[in-house]
Amino acid sequence: MKISKLTLKQKIILIFIFYALAVVIIGSISYFDLDKINNKLFLLEKSEDFTNNVLQARRYEKNFLLYKNDESFQKTLTYINKSLTILHNLIQQSKYLSTKKELKELNELIPQYKKIFENIEQNFHNQIQKSQFVTRLRIIGRSMVVITKKIVDIEKRQLNNIVNNLKLQLILAIILTILTGFTIFFALFRGVFKTLKTVMEAATMIAHGSFDPIPDLKVHDENQLVIDAFNKMIHELKVHQEQLVQSKKMSSIGTLASGIAHQLNNPLNNILTSAQILKEELPDIEIEFLDKNLSNIEAETLRARDIVRNLLEFSRRQAFQLKPTSLTHLVERAKVLAMSELPSGISIHLDIKEDIILPLAGQRMQEAVLNLVLNAIQAIDSPPGNIFIRCKKNTEKNEAILEVEDTGQGIPEEIQDRIFDPFFTTKEHKDGTGLGLSIVYNIVKKHGGHIEVKSAPGKGSTFIIHLPLELEKSEQ
Repeated sequence: MKISKLTLKQKIILIFIFYALAVVIIGSISYFDLDKINNKLFLLEKSEDFTNNVLQARRYEKNFLLYKNDESFQKTLTYINKSLTILHNLIQQSKYLSTKKELKELNELIPQYKKIFENIEQNFHNQIQKSQFVTRLRIIGRSMVVITKKIVDIEKRQLNNIVNNLKLQLILAIILTILTGFTIFFALFRGVFKTLKTVMEAATMIAHGSFDPIPDLKVHDENQLVIDAFNKMIHELKVHQEQLVQSKKMSSIGTLASGIAHQLNNPLNNILTSAQILKEELPDIEIEFLDKNLSNIEAETLRARDIVRNLLEFSRRQAFQLKPTSLTHLVERAKVLAMSELPSGISIHLDIKEDIILPLAGQRMQEAVLNLVLNAIQAIDSPPGNIFIRCKKNTEKNEAILEVEDTGQGIPEEIQDRIFDPFFTTKEHKDGTGLGLSIVYNIVKKHGGHIEVKSAPGKGSTFIIHLPLELEKSEQ
């Protein structure tokens, strides 16, 4: 089973199992070493007692050989017997003996020492035998002392080694704990905190009207499930937003329709008037007069047709497709539609020096421009007022710049970075949904451009759209 295919929960469980096993192993070894230390301390303590008893026996041995008193004899035997008892305890109670050979030698030497010492007491007045026994006694006595010291030295070295091993095990345990902590932190950081940060950034982008899905993490744990669920939510939000946008557009069409009806009244009245005049003048009508009235009928009919066509094109739902489009004609059509909502005292001025052809989804960009113009109209609370629409090229940056400026009330600086967020509005609830500028933002973004605002309270607002003059190679 590959690690990458494990869930985050399984990874953390495996880390803790590994950590628990390592702790149990290190703890068991440490417990074993502590037990050895305890046993070595017991061994050293008894070895010290044994050494002291042997040295006391040697001291009384010398007194006895010099003065032959019974007390020294008995004392020597007493300390020898104590040494033998201690030796037997060492052999029986020590679990981790590394000096078995030395203890075995002592176990053989002490009885010999005791027997020789007793022979000396029995043959004390036989100088020849006494001399032989004394020589052997001293040799065995020295051997006993040397072996005892050797045992103590060996056990001390081993005790020191065990203590050093414990120090090393403690260091390893600390390193293991730190590494485990870092591993868990890395797993959580990569698997949880990083994902949370990504989701938080995506949520912020959604709040600003962007519905780009989060790229797959290419893992098989809970984090990918979170990302999949979030992407599904983004898709649903995108669908619902498009429905809201369409609903907003239909609402705008309803608002525009009443104004356009008034616009249609003028050409229809002119057509009706011209037709009535011609009817009255028949059959004695003059050719010049007939031509003039028919031309008037034709012009007013075309004017009515253009008004209706603009409304139909605006209302028609079309796929987003970029193709070369005249920005001048697009702005003029948006102006015609906006005229139905234009109150008395407010004028719209176009300032377009040249016809600029851009790769645009015409209907969508016209919708963006219309939203900006309607927004500008609403920003002028009390006419008179002016709206200026300017278009120009910036060949150095390979972009076209479209500006919509109004002489309205302006936008406070503290909310300027929020005006493109969906559903954010400074108008009363009945006056707006807060989708207009969000729609503009998304349309401009889909065209590969960006929008900015310059405004100050009481000094009006200018919305500036930057659009690429040419499609990127990857889009062509």
